[in-house]
Amino acid sequence: MNYPSDTKAFSYVSDALSAIYGKEPKQLGTGGSGGAILSIKEVLGLYAYSFGFLLPDEKWHASNEFFRVSSIKKGQQVYFYYLQHLADEESKLQNKQN
Repeated sequence: MNYPSDTKAFSYVSDALSAIYGKEPKQLGTGGSGGAILSIKEVLGLYAYSFGFLLPDEKWHASNEFFRVSSIKKGQQVYFYYLQHLADEESKLQNKQN
């Protein structure tokens, strides 16, 4: 599923990923959560965004696989930025309406 790129929600997600990684995000359909993402859209009518922070050589499903601490930190940075950006932008919209 490709997300429409002209929505406010997609803009906030894209802004957060771009700010932390320094380039525009790519939309990829991978992993086991794809079915849940589609169900959320079908049942609730909402786009659910799933972020992946693995580097190409990382995996963490088995004892002989790994996930870098730096990848975890990058994920934390994206979520922190996203939540702050969301709050800031929505606050601006509220202030314009008042």
